[in-house]
Amino acid sequence: MNQLLRKTELYETVLQKSLCAKEILWVCSPSLGSGAHRVFSQEILKNPPADTRFIFRVNDFAVKEGKFNPYEMQYLMEHFKGAKIKSNENFNSNIYIFDNSALLTSATLTEEAFENNSEVGVLIEGSDVEELRSFFNESLWNTSKPMGELKKYKNMWNLAQKSSKKVNLK
Repeated sequence: MNQLLRKTELYETVLQKSLCAKEILWVCSPSLGSGAHRVFSQEILKNPPADTRFIFRVNDFAVKEGKFNPYEMQYLMEHFKGAKIKSNENFNSNIYIFDNSALLTSATLTEEAFENNSEVGVLIEGSDVEELRSFFNESLWNTSKPMGELKKYKNMWNLAQKSSKKVNLK
């Protein structure tokens, strides 16, 4: 069964599905914004699913433009113990897989997208989830690369934040 979700329904669905996820949490999003971890149920941080994977678009440009927050990445790494995290520059999908449910959405993994934007998504349940898992695993996960040096991205982020504050003050 597929269900169309809008605005706050997306956020509520991700909170609920992440609360119940025990085996799988797979996420791919081109962006990782500040506070993104708050999109998920905070209970998931205490007992993360056995197989937790994240794919983001991580490169110098994404960091400088504020589309990838390395401090948020560090938070995910510290709180989702054993999570596997990769980078892929050749996708634009936002896919959230929770055990036997999946969400295909326009919402990137940013607090802004789930709380403020007019986003839409489709919740998929049933046999179609296995097909989406295969796509995630074969077309995204297997073609992604290990994360680069987080320290480098933190330095870039800090410089970009300082520069944007100077521009905003003028």
